[in-house]
Order: sequence, then structure tokens, then C-alpha cells
Amino acid sequence: MGEVKMTEERSGREAGRAKQWRRKNLGRLKPDPVIEAYKKHIDRTLIRENLRLTVEQRIEELMKLQQFAEEVRRAGREAERP
Repeated sequence: MGEVKMTEERSGREAGRAKQWRRKNLGRLKPDPVIEAYKKHIDRTLIRENLRLTVEQRIEELMKLQQFAEEVRRAGREAERP
């Protein structure tokens, strides 16, 4: 139990330091124009939605996507047959 509490405290301190660093340095960093161009075409709501899922839910979604991709491949092979 004590080890878990120490880990939580450490992660809390690290998060606090990261937040301080961002506040201090983010204003000084110049945005990369290439990254900014790509960001215009990214739907961040989909990213946020995915991050709300548990790890297990993300794996399930990935498995569904893999099954769908295999079905599309199979349908493509069948469509190519004479």
C-alpha cells in the first residue's frame, strides 16, 4: 500500500512540474509550420473520444477494425475472381 501511495505522490509531483514547465516555456516555443498545417486537418474530438475509453475498450475497437479490414480484403479477392 505504501508503495502505491509513494507512486501516486511522485506522479502528482511530476504532473505539477510538467504543468509549471508548460506555463513557463510554451509561450516561448515557436510553432512548427508543418505541424500547424497538419493540425488543421485533424479531428481532435475523435482523439478525445478514444482517450476516454479504457485500454480494454481500445483493444476491442482495434480488433473490430482488424476484422472489418479482413472482410474488405476477402470481398476484394472474391470480386477479382472471374
